[in-house]
Amino acid sequence: MPVTPNKANWGKPLVEIGLTGTADAAATTFTAITPIEENSAVLESTPGTALELFGEGHALVQRKSTIANYVFKCAVFVLSGGSKPIADSDGVISSDYSVRLTPEDATLTGFIMRKCAVEVKETWSSAKGKMLEYTFTALKPSSGSMLEDYTKP
Repeated sequence: MPVTPNKANWGKPLVEIGLTGTADAAATTFTAITPIEENSAVLESTPGTALELFGEGHALVQRKSTIANYVFKCAVFVLSGGSKPIADSDGVISSDYSVRLTPEDATLTGFIMRKCAVEVKETWSSAKGKMLEYTFTALKPSSGSMLEDYTKP
């Protein structure tokens, strides 16, 4: 799909999750997680570390980097009668999940992480009530990239 020029890829995203498929394939069924707290959906990347070889006189002979790491975070309100989007046992989630994000303008490109370790932190405050803070850490799939572009078909 061609890229739409001059449009910012921001706004209210659609965040969907599903169990990672066999052979690290993306989930075949995704479920939207809502309602997400405003401005809490954030993708962060950490560059890989640099490996360097130095010769005499501290001359840099060769340099290469290890792969980057990706983490997606979002906070979800748990409304009256609502349930957790991902079941956990005292904060531990044992299955790998896929997570994908579609921007507010669904013609623009979001992302998908096919295989993620997931952590959840449950909080409560008088200002917001019960919240679930999810952290999706990308794991290297058996083939392909940890973070891939995704455009809604």
